[in-house]
Amino acid sequence: MRVLDRVNLNHMKIFESVCRLRSMTAAAKELNLTQSGISQHIKTLEDNLGIKLFDRYRQKIVPTSTANILFEKTNKGLSDLEVTLRQITGTSKELFGIVKIGFPLNFGTIRILPHLNKLLAKHPKVKAHCKLGLTDQMSSLVLEGELDFAYVDGFSVHRKLFAEKLCSDMHEMVASKKYLADKSRVMNKKSFYESLDYIAYMSGEPILKMWFEHHLKAMQKSDFPQIETRSIVNNPQAVLQMIQSNLGVGVLPQSMLDQLPKDKMKKLQIIKGTGKPMGSPVSCISLPSRPQSPAGDVCMQMLNEALREI
Repeated sequence: MRVLDRVNLNHMKIFESVCRLRSMTAAAKELNLTQSGISQHIKTLEDNLGIKLFDRYRQKIVPTSTANILFEKTNKGLSDLEVTLRQITGTSKELFGIVKIGFPLNFGTIRILPHLNKLLAKHPKVKAHCKLGLTDQMSSLVLEGELDFAYVDGFSVHRKLFAEKLCSDMHEMVASKKYLADKSRVMNKKSFYESLDYIAYMSGEPILKMWFEHHLKAMQKSDFPQIETRSIVNNPQAVLQMIQSNLGVGVLPQSMLDQLPKDKMKKLQIIKGTGKPMGSPVSCISLPSRPQSPAGDVCMQMLNEALREI
């Protein structure tokens, strides 16, 4: 008796969905089944094969190493079968399913969402679950299977992830004119920078450090300004608000500054450094060992192509 005779196609479809989504609840919604039904199908598949496919950890399901091997083949096999069936029956290929995407708050809202909205309008059966956050959060969520892929800016990612650089998000150091009025003349010198209060939106001030490395590249790092970080807040909108309240200076995306009304922008001053804005690379990250669903693959390709043109 062949091992294949122990399973049916429906079990494999359910297994693929559960493994890809890392959730029986999400798989039940995608397949229009009950969660208890999904659970029973998975148990039947495990019994028929005589292997354990999922463990539970902190109320989450985690595929076993055996399940990961099976998923890689099942995902590709079902996708190829779907394409073949549509080709021989002459039906058009209609994308469907849930795509889980992560991206930075400001860049994602301005640069990614408009293109994602076009894709969702074109493919009404595709659903997008979006998570906005910082790079370290995005990397963890992709590794854990909570996201299919994500867009991150400017920082190294986990070695297991594949990162494709797509474009650069330009950043400027900004202060309110009122805040700078109490300081010495703006100069690209260590003494000037050490006289300022800084507002950062990540612990460790990586964006601020990148800005100084870009504009003070002629200096040894040991000679870089010793900066005083007055506040750390977790998104650039909050940094902007504190800058507008005359509390200090911060580094913000140019795309955010472009969205400000003219009357508000007139109250701010860009500290130009050497003159050329700092570019923070934006990359798409994904886990090579976990293939994308057809909808996820199309979505990622379309968004990547749009970002390459920025």
